[in-house]
Amino acid sequence: MIKNYFSIAIRSFRGNLQYTFVNLAGLSVGLMSVFLIISYLTFELSFDTHYSNSDRIYQIISEEKGTEPFIKTAEVPDVLGATLHAEFPEIEAHTAFSDFERTVWVNDKPHTLNSVIGASNFLEVFNFPFVYGNASTCFSQPESVVLNQKAADELFPGESPIGKSIKLSKKSSPVYTVTGLIRNVPPNTVFKADIIFELNKDNAPNTLDFTSYSAFGTQYILLKPGGDIDKLQQKIGGFLKKYKTNQKQDIGFIKLTDIHLRASDINAELDNTVNIKYIYILSGVCALILIIACINYINLTTARSLQRIKEVGIRKTLGSSRKQLAFQFIGESFLFFAVALALAMLLSSLVWPFFISMLNIQLPLSYLFSIPNILLLVAAGLLSGILSGVYPSLLVSGAQSAGILKKEPRSFLLNFRLRRVLIVTQFALSTILIICTLVIWDQFKYLRNSPLGFAKDHLLFLPKADIEKHQYTFKKALIDYPNVENVSFSNIQVGGGFGAYSSNTNPSDTAKRLDFAYISADYDFVKTWKIKLKEGRLFSETITRDAINFDSLAKKSKDPNVYSTRPIIVSESLVKALNIADPINHVLHEGSPSGTIIGVLKDFQLTTLKETSPLLIYDLLPKSSFAYTYIRIKDSNLPETISHIENTWKTFFPNETFTYTFADDKLNSLYDSERRQTQIFTYFASIAIIISAIGLYCLASLVVKQRNKEIGIRKVMGASVSNIAIMISGDFLILIATALIIAFPVAYFAMKHWLQDYPFRIDMGWVTFAIAAILTVSVGMLTVELQVISAAKLDPVKSLKTE
Repeated sequence: MIKNYFSIAIRSFRGNLQYTFVNLAGLSVGLMSVFLIISYLTFELSFDTHYSNSDRIYQIISEEKGTEPFIKTAEVPDVLGATLHAEFPEIEAHTAFSDFERTVWVNDKPHTLNSVIGASNFLEVFNFPFVYGNASTCFSQPESVVLNQKAADELFPGESPIGKSIKLSKKSSPVYTVTGLIRNVPPNTVFKADIIFELNKDNAPNTLDFTSYSAFGTQYILLKPGGDIDKLQQKIGGFLKKYKTNQKQDIGFIKLTDIHLRASDINAELDNTVNIKYIYILSGVCALILIIACINYINLTTARSLQRIKEVGIRKTLGSSRKQLAFQFIGESFLFFAVALALAMLLSSLVWPFFISMLNIQLPLSYLFSIPNILLLVAAGLLSGILSGVYPSLLVSGAQSAGILKKEPRSFLLNFRLRRVLIVTQFALSTILIICTLVIWDQFKYLRNSPLGFAKDHLLFLPKADIEKHQYTFKKALIDYPNVENVSFSNIQVGGGFGAYSSNTNPSDTAKRLDFAYISADYDFVKTWKIKLKEGRLFSETITRDAINFDSLAKKSKDPNVYSTRPIIVSESLVKALNIADPINHVLHEGSPSGTIIGVLKDFQLTTLKETSPLLIYDLLPKSSFAYTYIRIKDSNLPETISHIENTWKTFFPNETFTYTFADDKLNSLYDSERRQTQIFTYFASIAIIISAIGLYCLASLVVKQRNKEIGIRKVMGASVSNIAIMISGDFLILIATALIIAFPVAYFAMKHWLQDYPFRIDMGWVTFAIAAILTVSVGMLTVELQVISAAKLDPVKSLKTE
């Protein structure tokens, strides 16, 4: 019997190859999209689960409550981890680390690696797998270093790295010795560790001080097996009363495996974090595409059922039960979905390189076909096959055999009302995806292209270096070059952060907090960055008071009030926040450093528009011991200009590695997450529309075939092709219009909620919805018109002869 069912199914598929191909193509592409999204989601959800202790490692964070905005930060006091470890027996260990790019030297050649500086037990707590050495002894000797296999192959190709020497500069000292080799850290981790150094805590404080924050990176605790983080959190209140008096500050914990997706709102957090809302949205896109593909299948299957109605009538007359017929049609659905699943896997393997390139991640094809991903896809396919096959099977098997064979119109009533609902649903979902994609694109373009208050083009910066000895001569050598407009030194990094921060309670509203940030830079900072001066003046080399070292003056006079006369420049937002009516010569006591305001700058954004800028205070630092170099260049002869800057750098700082970054490139890189999400939405929304259009095309074809005689009669009676096209396509137009009416409010409120996360955001105007409507109507009606016009042009004699 099963063999017979299989033969009938194959015959049915071959009987209408256009229907089979179109339906299979739409379903395969939909399942391919689902497979790719599932693979990406499992990757994002698997971050840091590969450590054997990952379920017991928690990062320590500081939380400030009772003020707005509520702030969470990964910056905590230096010995907080050690103090917690000593106070609570459920904590097995504590550790700390920081990660950043570092240039190391081997055989007088520089190599830039992802470096980690960790406490002596960092490798033990995270339980890194060693190829050579072990976590307990690799740092037993001073100036030891551990490499991963990738870094070892780069630094010492074809050699064992153990015992080899690595330098941090071209100078002869200090020299680090490789004492351990670990396996490569997988890409699904929040930090990258090519080379690991031991954290030097010689200068770390011995007592807990909540007024100072860690200079040694983020801190972690390892719970003992069976430890309960919720119970530990309940004890923190008593701990805080014992060690501090600020009741607004609290200590919290975030699980290691949650950092990647749930720590995007934590300040000073590791870079590799993603807002979990993106995961929810992408999961929704995955579900929508699958629903659209299933609706496609149901619509086409039910519409085509009319062509098989005689088969059903004959089989029922010969004794087939409704159960047997339903089983056959559900079996055909399973077979169809099985073939679609196989094709989806094939298509996924073909587009996988492009997909991971778009996401900027490195994953082998074997990850796509990992067992969890395949099981999830098969489960989605089986569930979809059942749900999609049940309705058509029940509908067809429920037809009355006698009426079918007599061609009684009521013997087989195809539920056109439900089919209309499915079409409306399909196009409503597609329209929602289009609107979401357009809004995300508009927001992304707004973030990237909005003015930041300074000229980011043709501004490049060099990494922090010890430039104090040659600062002025180096600057003069650069400026003397015709294509260099200006040079400045400061402690801030564009796209990175400010030199220092502080926060005070807002004097006009104690329930709110004011955040301050401080810029220490030379005289030409404003000119080099091209920031606009709103009122007052800039620092000047001709005014002696500007160059006074007020720190030395305060130490000599032992009078802290000396600082109140220090000249400072502030941002426009600071003046507004503190309600300063006449800012020039106003003595500022809020925040630190305090001083007398000599100028007000127009607001500028140092990082991205994903966050608001703090209130800025700019004080003069005529000579910098360790600073970034910012160079404003002209747009002509760029290679020659870069070459001149490099040669000048090497002349004055031969032991420092030369690298440069353009400010606009740095800022654009901070939108990589938004760029990836925008591309993902665009591609998958396009796929959803294509699937809907394919289904509508085939459905329109079947509807037109059912109305061939009607079309022929109307043509004989004098109807034109346009009259017939308008008549038939009008029904579909009503369905698409209904879909738009449903989609617009849903998409509006969904995207309005999504935009709330951005302090700087677009306003959703009618243009976005108009474009979505035009796209949806155009695709839908073009698809229908192709079939309708083709049918309307047929010879009516042939149409009337057709049974």
